Amino acid sequence: MLNTQKIMTLLFICVLASAALLVSGCTDTTDITEETSNGQSEAQKDPEAASIDDIADINWQWSALTGDETGNLSTIPDPQRYTIQFSKDGTYGIRADCNGGGGEYSFEGDHLIIEPGFTTLVYCGPESLDSQYLSLLHDVTGFSMEDEKLVLSFEEEGKQMFFVKESPASSEDILNIEWQWTGIVESTEDAVSQTAVAEPENYSIIFQADERYSIKADCNVGSGEYAIKGNNLTIATPALTKAYCGPDSMDVLYLSMLSNVTAFSLQNGRLVLSLGNSGDEMLFDMKEAFAQ
Repeated sequence: MLNTQKIMTLLFICVLASAALLVSGCTDTTDITEETSNGQSEAQKDPEAASIDDIADINWQWSALTGDETGNLSTIPDPQRYTIQFSKDGTYGIRADCNGGGGEYSFEGDHLIIEPGFTTLVYCGPESLDSQYLSLLHDVTGFSMEDEKLVLSFEEEGKQMFFVKESPASSEDILNIEWQWTGIVESTEDAVSQTAVAEPENYSIIFQADERYSIKADCNVGSGEYAIKGNNLTIATPALTKAYCGPDSMDVLYLSMLSNVTAFSLQNGRLVLSLGNSGDEMLFDMKEAFAQ
């Protein structure tokens, strides 16, 4: 009877020990599971993941291309000549060297499709990358961010296009320079056209540090006030002489367009004045710098 009682006691102790070990083991397993789960969550969280809000309304310049699985990187000369800007309404605008255009895009998660759109068809020269640029954009399948660069990816392993943000111009970059009006860019739903200005030396503007400007509009001259905030620019109507410059003069058009300017930028040394949301632009080239 005693032996039986001892045996039962030992069995009871073993059961208690096993239960304690089991409880301890379950607790440890839960902790490990939580730690592993947290670890996986952090590992799967991509710090470079991007949403369309991260890339919209920014002028992106094509800076580099990787062509294959080896990861060889080719830098793009004159990145400012190959740009794309996504709008939140599902449309985009591009510059492909001497051509401009736009179209529509769609996205879901990190998948991106850039639909073929419209572009001007000017021949940009034998060294231009405009055809390659447009062809690549239409094959894009995804996007991400890497060190503040926009990365467009393809189905082909290792193939990526890299874009950097356009460096915004500041007011100091355009002051005390005689800018001559050399071109007009007009945008419609179907095309972007560019018209050269005859006798650009007859249409000029100089922005001064005191927030005033002087202007030449063909046979008339004058001055007025302007305001800059960031890259936003407004040009007030100038006080101007009132001579008649002839039937072929563009003075009335020049002054009218200047009054509708809303923003400015510098593209490869050229001053570009944007007119609202129309997509129309005035192009100015530098004559000479004036001593400040």
